[in-house]
Amino acid sequence: MEKIKPENTGGSWGMTDEVAKVILKRIQPATIVDFGAGLGKYGVIARSVLGPNIFLKGLEVFDKSVEWLKYEGIYNVVEKCDIREWWDSKKTYDLAIFGDVLEHLEENEMFDLLVRLKGIFKYMMIVVPLGVVEQDECGGNPAEKHKTSIYEELFLERLDLYFKVVDRYVARSDDYSKMLITIKLL
Repeated sequence: MEKIKPENTGGSWGMTDEVAKVILKRIQPATIVDFGAGLGKYGVIARSVLGPNIFLKGLEVFDKSVEWLKYEGIYNVVEKCDIREWWDSKKTYDLAIFGDVLEHLEENEMFDLLVRLKGIFKYMMIVVPLGVVEQDECGGNPAEKHKTSIYEELFLERLDLYFKVVDRYVARSDDYSKMLITIKLL
């Protein structure tokens, strides 16, 4: 498992951004699905690293975010959907990004989703807050509520049952910790 040191981790919003850029440069995905795309943060990061010719699909459940993502044009395709129900049996993709989204699912839903998607992606990049991070709905979006607390070692042990973790990075500040991991699937 490779350890990566970022250039800058300023604040919880950007704690793992530099590491994500390093991983994107290394694996060079041409096709990406961003689960829970939100305001498009990981789409912007992917385009800045990989250029305009990659294929980006953004999946988002909140109507206002879907409208904004379509307006901004970050993604080639934006789909309004609940990520727990998304499935594409006709395609394979290079990378699935789960950037600050898995904590919004119940624990069993989180692992069911990851395991179900195993045959569609070559890699998964997962960014999650660590520990108890309470959050209710934000901005009128009930999907923003945190439903699962993620503990580093327990999460990794469970992932190891199904996947090969190739990168692990933990960013810590005085009041917040976040983990980025990459999983190789195919």
